[in-house]
Order: sequence, then structure tokens, then C-alpha cells
Amino acid sequence: MGNKNIKLGFVSTYPPRACGIATFTQDLVHEMEKLPCIEKPVIIAMCSKKLSYSPRVKLEIEQKSRTSYRKAAYRVN
Repeated sequence: MGNKNIKLGFVSTYPPRACGIATFTQDLVHEMEKLPCIEKPVIIAMCSKKLSYSPRVKLEIEQKSRTSYRKAAYRVN
């Protein structure tokens, strides 16, 4: 892999959403950040209502909006 770092993105629920998967994703991201070969992971949060996310969340996908999924896929690509 040479000198390049791995870029990771997580599409998941994320705190402050009260959800076990959100907490798991947060813990996983914190552990991934400790690895020297991984760049700071990007979070794309699945949301069902407007929440105040940390700056770590770069994009939100409204769960019931097909347009929101399309926009997120376009930005990720």
C-alpha cells in the first residue's frame, strides 16, 4: 500500500441518536482513529429527524427520502 493511508466512511446511525448501532459505530470510529494507517473516518449519519451532530458527521441521509440517498451517493463518489 505504500505511504497512502486508508480512507474509511461509515454509513450508520450515530450519536446523539439513541440507538445501539449508533453507539457501536461511534466506538468503532474511535478505535479506527488509533490506527496509524487510517485517515480520520468520515460519518454519514442515517437520520429520521433533525439532530445536532458533531462535526465528525459530514453528511446526513434522511431514512425515508430516496433523493437523500441519491445525493449522498453522488457526494461519496
